Amino acid sequence: MIISILLPVYNTEVQWIRSAIDSVVSSSDPCWELCIADDASTHESVRKVLQHYVDTDTRIKVCFREINGHISEASNSALEMATGDWIVLMDHDDILPPNTLEEVRKVICENPEVRLIYSDEVKIDEELKSYDPYFKSSWNRDLFNSHNMISHLGVYHASTLKKIGGFRKGLEGSQDYDMALRFIEEINEKQIHHIPKVLYHWRSHSESTASTGQAKPYAVVAGERAINDHLQRTGSRGRCTYDGVSGYRVRYPLPQNLVGISAIIRTNGNQRALLKCLERLRSIKETLEILVLPVTPGAFDDIGKLKQADGVAVFQPKENESYPSLLNRVADRAAGDVLYFLHDHLEEMDEEALPEIISHAVRPDIGAVGGMILYPDGRVRQAGRLLDPYRISCPSFHHWPGKSWGYSGRLTLIQNYSAVSMDCMVIEKRKFLEVGGFDKVHLKSNHLDVDLCLRLKDAGYRTLWTPYAKFTDSISRFAPSKILGRFSSDYRKDCEWMQNRWGSLLKNDPAYNPNLNQKKRDFNYRWPPRENG
Repeated sequence: MIISILLPVYNTEVQWIRSAIDSVVSSSDPCWELCIADDASTHESVRKVLQHYVDTDTRIKVCFREINGHISEASNSALEMATGDWIVLMDHDDILPPNTLEEVRKVICENPEVRLIYSDEVKIDEELKSYDPYFKSSWNRDLFNSHNMISHLGVYHASTLKKIGGFRKGLEGSQDYDMALRFIEEINEKQIHHIPKVLYHWRSHSESTASTGQAKPYAVVAGERAINDHLQRTGSRGRCTYDGVSGYRVRYPLPQNLVGISAIIRTNGNQRALLKCLERLRSIKETLEILVLPVTPGAFDDIGKLKQADGVAVFQPKENESYPSLLNRVADRAAGDVLYFLHDHLEEMDEEALPEIISHAVRPDIGAVGGMILYPDGRVRQAGRLLDPYRISCPSFHHWPGKSWGYSGRLTLIQNYSAVSMDCMVIEKRKFLEVGGFDKVHLKSNHLDVDLCLRLKDAGYRTLWTPYAKFTDSISRFAPSKILGRFSSDYRKDCEWMQNRWGSLLKNDPAYNPNLNQKKRDFNYRWPPRENG
């Protein structure tokens, strides 16, 4: 099996093109062909260098285009020369590590159904010093609609790539992104495989997009068009715009036939916080009804004020009723199409928060949705939840500045997580009921939200987190009861059941990367580093 590498070239610095080709020639896997398309370079030195390599290695092919057609047409010229079963995309000033093709071949042989492969990547400066590695998540549909997480290294099944016509003219700057979006429309997303190893060195210089997203502003416009075209082809009502920071934002309209929201408020019995929460919710026109229940039995006894509040229903646990059973009873009683689970100390930061989170929850393929929860001082309390084999889950980007980009921009991008917190969770009622609601059989009161999200995943729904729905948690630290609860027998039993039920997922969260810190799950680099071979 031959792996074909596409390398479009135009007036490349001689030392860079030599470095790129030499990195392919030095590959530990010998079964490759390098298909170079020179896009009518005006520098004679480029032609001489390319001809030299053609004369010295029969695996290297070169097409000298007579007319400059830019990157898309040059890439298609290289694709026309390719005879391999698989296509690797490479830029003319970048480098492949020696083990790249060997690792790719290993995945292909072990996964015969795979059709698209991507790896982690790292930037290199003009002195070949590496920095800013991007350790990616496993396939993340909504993150890919926010930025090109495939990028480098991207490996595509040749026949499928040729079937879609290769690269589209007019999408220069984001031609790879556009091609990947069209490619994914032709395959099952289970056929996408991530290699959590750095298999691509992306050279950063003043004219490359590796140095800054603004180095080629036309690429931003092309990316926006590529995503919108993809949304239109797939029948989505979403519309993409560049967010001006680190990627793209896809907005989805609220359906006109939405009956309403049922806000299910959990309270510890703080009347002041609860009444303040009710006042906020009444100002939101989409809210159909408000349902209140205690976190623990006897959380509040004096509910006279609530009984007299219009549109508020108060639920107390029945005798021997478990907490998940109470939650399910309240959810079953809810009249709205959408369930909005929240704690009474959670405050929406603006009017956009709830419509944003609901707009994703009503998408057919989305299950639970969460937003960004900040401490009063602006630090992140949580931005989605990461799975952990010991703690079951932990808050993503905990204590990061709320206005920061996060790791590789992920604190600013809509994406999929394995779970979101019940402190701020929106889900369609029909999907909640479809998976049986919260687990009232195996869990007492802990990890109900994580378990629900994982069962939704098994049912085919993605959990989504959006940074455009911001909330403030008015309580800046754990209550003593919360801390003491972690030493209870119920907590230990709930953890044990989750470990037995979801053990493999807890160890390998698809939203995280094994090259990142595994103890704290804080998006810092793992130390000592994981071997790349």
